[in-house]
Amino acid sequence: MTKIPNQKYQAEISQKPTEQLEAIPIALGDDYHHSVKRRLFSGTVWALGGRLTTVVSMLAVNALLARMLSPTDLGQYFLLFSLVVVTALVAQLGLNRAGVRLIAEALARSETEQATDRAAAVLQIGLASAVLVGLLLFAGVGRWVVETIMGSPTITDYLGYAATWAASTAIVLLMAEIFRGYHEVRNATLFNGMVTNVLMAVLLGGLWMTKTSGMSLNAVLFVTVLATVVSVLAAAWFLKQLVRVIRKVSRDVYVEVIREAWPLFLASMAMVVLTQADLWILARYRPHTEVAIYGAAARLVLIMFMPLLIVSAALSPLITEMHTQKRIVHLERVLRAVSTMTSIPMILMLAMFIFFGGPILALVYGEYYRSGETILAVLSLSYLFLMWVGTADTTLMLTGHRLSIMVCALVGGTISIALALLLVGPYGSIGVAAATATGLGTFYVAAWLVVREKVGVWTHVGFPNASHLHDVWKLVRRRALRDY
Repeated sequence: MTKIPNQKYQAEISQKPTEQLEAIPIALGDDYHHSVKRRLFSGTVWALGGRLTTVVSMLAVNALLARMLSPTDLGQYFLLFSLVVVTALVAQLGLNRAGVRLIAEALARSETEQATDRAAAVLQIGLASAVLVGLLLFAGVGRWVVETIMGSPTITDYLGYAATWAASTAIVLLMAEIFRGYHEVRNATLFNGMVTNVLMAVLLGGLWMTKTSGMSLNAVLFVTVLATVVSVLAAAWFLKQLVRVIRKVSRDVYVEVIREAWPLFLASMAMVVLTQADLWILARYRPHTEVAIYGAAARLVLIMFMPLLIVSAALSPLITEMHTQKRIVHLERVLRAVSTMTSIPMILMLAMFIFFGGPILALVYGEYYRSGETILAVLSLSYLFLMWVGTADTTLMLTGHRLSIMVCALVGGTISIALALLLVGPYGSIGVAAATATGLGTFYVAAWLVVREKVGVWTHVGFPNASHLHDVWKLVRRRALRDY
């Protein structure tokens, strides 16, 4: 680490009230400023480059899966993926969001030991939960879900893969969020899906080039689980270099973590209802070939979320930090600046999906999936609301209003499920897509209104004045000066 020439002056700065920091000149040496610039540049490159790599590798995986599996098998893969997403979310118990908030909050107060204890408690509870939930999925709960709720008994043979996949996913995502809490943008980006997707793309690509016929779903699932387990092992190695999470933690820390996490867990489960129910309803009432087309469109539309996700990777600890320090005006400026900047690429992608959805689906998945263009266009429209409100849901989560976000998600999820059940019969997958878009739009608008009521900030697109971009830069730069 670069030495700070004037440590006494830096200590005085850290003791000043937050609102006085604007007026304090930073008297640091040139070497230190150069180090900060390098770190800022490196963090930005990792956040942007990592997410772009994740998107490209995800597209490559989807394209390979569509060419290696029959439409029926691909529909089953999407259902298993959805089951894994739900199971991994259950296994995390809300610890992923709680970990970012608690660790970043402790670091904002310079309580490094407390941050370490919290990180250890998050991972230890998460490991136990992931193993238990994985065993339950394999032992019988999974069979009940796929037969009774999904109405897809044919995928019960693959529950062993699903259990291992879900437990590994939960563990690696928890470690990624611990990295994020420590402002480790590189490692948070690497292990929030990038490593797993790249490994899958490489392994599946190699298998595709060496085989002339289609591949079994068993082989694809084996590759998926292998890539996820390797990602877990790599994340564990990097985490060990950062902080000692295998340590004795007091009972009070465990209680604190669980108290913080359980409302987030409820909010996460409400989000599951909102984001996964469509595929499960479709699977129950429609053939797996139709599920494959819908799933292909649904996974492609997630790309629209990436610009906001890229910025949120670095924004999450900053939201917690500014809220903890009562810097509400600056928080609103940052949030609205982020919404404005990310809306531009999202609008461009929305236009592409609406007007060129068919050719894009055919290019990525093959001609069979071109018929999903209407589904892609309808699902894309829900992101108009996301573009407008920006990070409203994330802000509610990270400022302690977990129950509020849960209520918003339950309202949106209830609307989505009710409409999907009504529309799946007469309109099929297009009706389900319209129901999902309506539910998501309701959720985003509700979160936008509630964050104004609870936190006192607006998050939508627009700048109150032209100086806010400069204010955002000053906030990020000052945080970097302190962190590094």
